[in-house]
Amino acid sequence: MRKGGVFPEFRVFDLNQQIPIKNISLAEQESIVSLVEQILEAKAANREDSISVLEAQIDSLVYHLYGLTDNEIEMVEGY
Repeated sequence: MRKGGVFPEFRVFDLNQQIPIKNISLAEQESIVSLVEQILEAKAANREDSISVLEAQIDSLVYHLYGLTDNEIEMVEGY
């Protein structure tokens, strides 16, 4: 990571070294894609009430994907 003004600068070739990017199966991708599509549909229909539930489901999938502990999840959600 390089310092670039206020925000850190990431270069594409450094991403795998700097940020742990998981390779996941198509089935795992589809579950996330489906939730994102539902969020986009809800936003298009102005149904804000269901979006937070869908976002929480995505969060849960990502936490599981990276094997976060309950304490780590609390730290992430505390921000």
